[in-house]
Amino acid sequence: MEDISERLLTAAQLAAAGFAWSSRRIVADIGTDHAMLPVYMVQHGLASSALALDVRKGPLERARRHVQEAGLTEAITCRLSDGFSAVGKGEADVYVICGMGGKLIQKILSAGKDRLTDENAIIAGPQLDVPDFRAFVMREGWHIAAERMVLENGKFYTLMLLERGEEDAPFSDVELCYGRQLLSGCDPVLLKALVREKKQIEKIRGQLQGKESGSAARRLSQLAVQEKLLDEAFAYYR
Repeated sequence: MEDISERLLTAAQLAAAGFAWSSRRIVADIGTDHAMLPVYMVQHGLASSALALDVRKGPLERARRHVQEAGLTEAITCRLSDGFSAVGKGEADVYVICGMGGKLIQKILSAGKDRLTDENAIIAGPQLDVPDFRAFVMREGWHIAAERMVLENGKFYTLMLLERGEEDAPFSDVELCYGRQLLSGCDPVLLKALVREKKQIEKIRGQLQGKESGSAARRLSQLAVQEKLLDEAFAYYR
């Protein structure tokens, strides 16, 4: 049995929750690299079988070696795949797409939407452009069923469980920025992220004080918008 990082453990827990409507419990990890997630989930009984998918030959070969060393070649299939390209429709129940930017995950989901069924769930871990990603998934008919934030090696990671359906109400700007469930649940890791962002804004504002260029004025205006959203987010914790 192997240990994995808190970020991958959180993704595995969300993936297991995504099996709620399926008895097959097949997970597909897109961008698997070393196949850490599929191996962990099968070893711990969180998934019955898995697809380990990667667009690059090098990471896929590392995944194959890891699966072989774990003695799981019958349960985990390693496959060269650009996103969903080598996946049959409904072949898995839950698809994990983590460790990449939000724009790339959007591209992968858009290109592979014909491979998904209404019963499928997605675990998404966008590392950039998270607010835009939340808006995208809702436009595409996905509901954010669960959202978690992890602090690992000094970096904050957001992970989401997406299921087909609509939100109860449109997201406000602050909810798009920081996550409705994280805010309403007063997530302690999100609070740490808010405090860090507040300090960064104060530092940048101090550096811009006294500068009269147009670019400095525009940046100060942007900071004011960010700070307003931050104040709204902090209000959830009061």
